Amino acid sequence: MNSRRPKNPVILNDVQHREGSPREILRPRGAQNDANAVFQQPARKRLFAVTETWSEFFLYGFIFFTPLGHAGASVFFGFLALCFVIRKALHPDFSFLKQIEHLWLLLFFILCALSLVNSGPYLEKGLKALFFKWGGFMLVFLFVREALAEAARRRRVGWAVLIAAAIIGLDGLFQFLTGADLFYGRPIFELPPPFYQAMTAVFKNSNDLASYLVLGTSVALGFSVEATTRRSGWIFWLLTVLLSTCLLLTFSRGAWAGFFLGALLMALISRRWKALLPGLFLLAIPVLLHFSASGQVALDLSFGTGKQTSGLSGRSELWGMAMQLIRENPFLGKGIGTFMDYSGQRLLTMAANYAHNCYLQIAAESGIPSLVAFLLFLGTLFVKGIQAFRKNHDPLLLGLLGGLFAFSIHSAFDTQFYSVAQSFLFWSMLGLLAAASQGVSPEK
Repeated sequence: MNSRRPKNPVILNDVQHREGSPREILRPRGAQNDANAVFQQPARKRLFAVTETWSEFFLYGFIFFTPLGHAGASVFFGFLALCFVIRKALHPDFSFLKQIEHLWLLLFFILCALSLVNSGPYLEKGLKALFFKWGGFMLVFLFVREALAEAARRRRVGWAVLIAAAIIGLDGLFQFLTGADLFYGRPIFELPPPFYQAMTAVFKNSNDLASYLVLGTSVALGFSVEATTRRSGWIFWLLTVLLSTCLLLTFSRGAWAGFFLGALLMALISRRWKALLPGLFLLAIPVLLHFSASGQVALDLSFGTGKQTSGLSGRSELWGMAMQLIRENPFLGKGIGTFMDYSGQRLLTMAANYAHNCYLQIAAESGIPSLVAFLLFLGTLFVKGIQAFRKNHDPLLLGLLGGLFAFSIHSAFDTQFYSVAQSFLFWSMLGLLAAASQGVSPEK
């Protein structure tokens, strides 16, 4: 017989080997299983989109409640975590974890965990510090980074950061004028001469407010420098003046030093020396007048406002003890979360306290390698952020670089990494910096 092969042959699947109708025989492979998926896929996409949207709103709540109280911020953190789990269950994509900074972060966590072998009677306290403090802070970083993959969302969150900072700044001025803040009625912080009265706003002490303001002021300054219109430029400059005035009235000189160094970093990165230096000069005048009036420039450069640890004289004891602990256990430290217990035992002149140098405390509790891993984590984020800014000139990115650098400098003189509210702020802004540096998806 002379048979011809059809021009468009039908490729039959394994159904042709079983009994069935011709329609079943010609049905594509796996069509019966895919039929349900056709109806389920739109629902999965809708649910995924809903969790993305709600994550953004929960992040707004997290940002606004962080200065007001960590209880409210913790609730929104829980919702962020829930949305993260749902998204990863629907679309298990963890490619964002392949970045090198996550390797340093994982190494830091592992070394902190290994330090527990030296905790001795403080093992339970160390476990709580590892999982419920440091572990929770790291999850904040990861959740924020993953939730802000889109540039439009990052820009809106940047606006939320500025609005929250403006509210805190106005509350601080209200406290300064009336003697009590608007939200909790906290009285202005009374300081011994020559410090007078220090603004605290919603925070319990002026150092906490100062660490919050160095970030908010730097972000406002970044938007001021990179403003695209004159009107927006004036708005951002007014906000910068408001927040920097409040920063001056905290009398937290560690924060002052951090902010000036952060602003110099912003000028170096953006090359906007003409825009930044005059403002820094004006801010430096009241600082110099304060030092001149107090007569403590050479004698006791105080970086805090606490009673027992105000000035280098109070901190020197804590720093000396931290160095002693590092020499005793340089590789794994004395155990994560144990510094206050050792300070209460060994320092007879003051009660149990933090080291008032977060980096020394990290090394004392979990070892020098742990501190190196943490610094490599931060350094990688800063290098990536600088490289990204030089490509896109994102004002939010510039402000985050200056603000986080200022926060890191201030942490060398205080306890920011060990305060829940300040750590929530720091790690969430690190996540925002990482997302803005990576720019994983275009704007919608």
